[in-house]
Amino acid sequence: MRKTIIKRHTVFGNLQVIRECPCPKHAAVKRTYYLVKCLVKNKYGNICGNKIRVRSSQLLSGLPKSCGCLLKLVGERNRAINTRYKYGKHPLMHIFSHMRARCYNKKHPSYKNYGRRGIKICKKWLHDPDSFVIWSMSHGWRFGLTLDRRNNNKNYTPKNCRFIPWKPQQNNRRNNIFYRSNKKIIYTLSELADKYNIKYNYLHRLARREKLGINQALKIIKGKKYHYIQLDGYIAR
Repeated sequence: MRKTIIKRHTVFGNLQVIRECPCPKHAAVKRTYYLVKCLVKNKYGNICGNKIRVRSSQLLSGLPKSCGCLLKLVGERNRAINTRYKYGKHPLMHIFSHMRARCYNKKHPSYKNYGRRGIKICKKWLHDPDSFVIWSMSHGWRFGLTLDRRNNNKNYTPKNCRFIPWKPQQNNRRNNIFYRSNKKIIYTLSELADKYNIKYNYLHRLARREKLGINQALKIIKGKKYHYIQLDGYIAR
């Protein structure tokens, strides 16, 4: 296998390459290692500067984020949250942290679907997480339920939020395609599969992947004619 050469001063996450270094003597397989410097800043703004030896394949995969100090910083931050708020150790605080990250952390994988679209958290919850926990416990939260917005184009507020099971939440996703019946009832593809006792994957393959449309797909499966109209865009329900 061709050896991948990494240039000096190249930065991978929070690790900066200094130079190539010898493979450890105890290693069963000889691999390429590099001496790297940790660039993580502590709460005082000082760079860690710790030097460690990392395998080249690990650097290229982005697996190591730091020398290990980043995990300690996250732990300190979590402990500070736990002691700062009355309900700091409550499971709902974990839900709140993810909600806040989606809306305000530009590095979060889901930021493009929340913060970039202008989705925010109401000021009361944002500045007082305890109030979010209290509201949740008095509005039907229990283990197994997920936080859902009634209208996916609006913010996280007490009027727009609710706790529902996982499946109904998936039916309220913004990227769903909705269908309207003759009785003007709105369905998603998943709800139609449940309605007619059809496996979702089978219905999805016919209607979407093979581009037959929902009416033709249902006719093939059920042997009857159906008249559903596909709607454009997200429907708040």
